[in-house]
Amino acid sequence: MHRRFRGPLRVLVQLIERYFKDGVSHAAAELAFFLLFSLFPLLMVLNSLLGMANFSEVTILDATRFLPDDVQDIVLSYLNYLGSKDAVQPLMVGSALTLYFLSRAVRSIIYSMQRIYRNEPHRGPVGTVMISLILTAGLLLLMGMSILLIVVGQRFLEIITRWFPMLEAGATRLHYLSYPVAIVIALGFLIVLYSLVPPVHIRWRDALPGAGVSLVGWVVLTRCFAYYVDNMGRYSILYGSIGAIIVLMLWLYLTSTTLILGGVLNHVLDEERQHKTD
Repeated sequence: MHRRFRGPLRVLVQLIERYFKDGVSHAAAELAFFLLFSLFPLLMVLNSLLGMANFSEVTILDATRFLPDDVQDIVLSYLNYLGSKDAVQPLMVGSALTLYFLSRAVRSIIYSMQRIYRNEPHRGPVGTVMISLILTAGLLLLMGMSILLIVVGQRFLEIITRWFPMLEAGATRLHYLSYPVAIVIALGFLIVLYSLVPPVHIRWRDALPGAGVSLVGWVVLTRCFAYYVDNMGRYSILYGSIGAIIVLMLWLYLTSTTLILGGVLNHVLDEERQHKTD
């Protein structure tokens, strides 16, 4: 029993040590900053696209049900504000701002991985910008696919059940499958991220542990944080009108931490494999 848990325990201890040694908290704060500035332009783009497709903002809110109520209130207020504006201008401005700030967020991850793997950058400034733009475009594409899967899939099932009421039970089960598929898409993106971003060659199967732990950890932390804020947290009393913004920043910080720790875990496991072969 002791030998069985010796390896995982050693990995856990190294992960905690690397959290402080590699400055994960500082890197997560920097990443959360850029994610915050990319969030609202992204909402502008999504709201404009869904408005052109004759979908309501409820579609976006349905995808954010797992977030704390304060964060959902921020999203709803911003969507209500955008609803009074013309759809074309927010789409153009939001697309440019989203691309810029998300690419800066990806570059922040790239620099974090360079510190984690203790390697000098091998792509150069132009290569770093190019890989960040490619990953940003891929992220936006996958987010669009996930939302399209949830939204269009739901509309398609509504049409099917309208014509064939006897299939309503089966259609409900199929609707719930759209969320696991979206999770699989997110896992695939994380695998690609942890394979391409580090300054060394990483095989896809070696990137899987960090991607899986990062995704599961993010879901668990988000649910626990949402439960704490909704039931025990008193941010509105402590911080007043900016309480919701504080909650949003904390959630983005937790998201950034799990994202960077996934890369740390992959490097720790890689060092463990090299130690066994020596």
